[in-house]
Amino acid sequence: MSAFYNTFNADKQRSIIANLNFSATQNAISSKRSYDPVSGVNTSTYENVNGNWNAFGMFGFSTALKNKKFTINSFSRSNYSSQVGFQSDNVNGGSLRNRSTTLSVGENLNGAYRNNWFEFGINGSIEYSWERSSLDPSRNREPYTFSYGANTSVSLPWNMNLSTNVVSQNRRGYSDATMNKNELIWNAQIAQTLFKGSTTVSFEMYDILKQQSNISSNMSAMQRSVTSYNSINSYCMVHVIYRLNIFGSKATRDKMMNGRGNFMPGVMPGGMGGGMRPGGMGGGMGGGRHPF
Repeated sequence: MSAFYNTFNADKQRSIIANLNFSATQNAISSKRSYDPVSGVNTSTYENVNGNWNAFGMFGFSTALKNKKFTINSFSRSNYSSQVGFQSDNVNGGSLRNRSTTLSVGENLNGAYRNNWFEFGINGSIEYSWERSSLDPSRNREPYTFSYGANTSVSLPWNMNLSTNVVSQNRRGYSDATMNKNELIWNAQIAQTLFKGSTTVSFEMYDILKQQSNISSNMSAMQRSVTSYNSINSYCMVHVIYRLNIFGSKATRDKMMNGRGNFMPGVMPGGMGGGMRPGGMGGGMGGGRHPF
């Protein structure tokens, strides 16, 4: 079951988006494993279980202030999941029913200033998880991530654009101390527009300080896992973009835009928009690869 709502006020440059979603699985199939210490035989079977469900909610709000050059936006979300399964009982050789629950809440708050040639934004975010296991409380954790940073973009007179963002990304609450890290993520870009705006050539640099790492945490009825991924986060890229005009003159395109009716710009947590990648030049929640 789901519900979705969005609205946009063009005069106030204000948009609201909200979403609720609930899903449940009846008679879900769960694996069940038992061990006979006498014969040394492992037996795997399957059993239908109930109690697997998930609920998600999000709310986004973006508006310009009285001075339309200033904008703020907020993106809030929450997710609760329940999973039922079985764990092997190493003492008695059977299987024990387990229920794991995870509550995650997050918030992104951003502010930006824009004029004809300059943009500047600040952003902050926090993501908190409350993980519980009914069978094994030793697996209970409360990891969280918070970040804060700033981004800017300058348009130079000769159709050149310079932009950069710096974000401090911080993790806490993991049992492995090496994962509780502070990372400073710095990205930068230079772009040149050519041939009356039809072509853009850009040079982009990601994670210049080489500090970004990728961590994934997962809690299920069977196990709790925290995974660190080896990846190339620090690299450079050259983009060449050529635009084709298939809609005629500017007056024709403006007429088409005005005739569209409903228009709902995306409420992006990054605030600045138009970035190179999630956590890249657009500001965002900072250096990570976290979709909302």
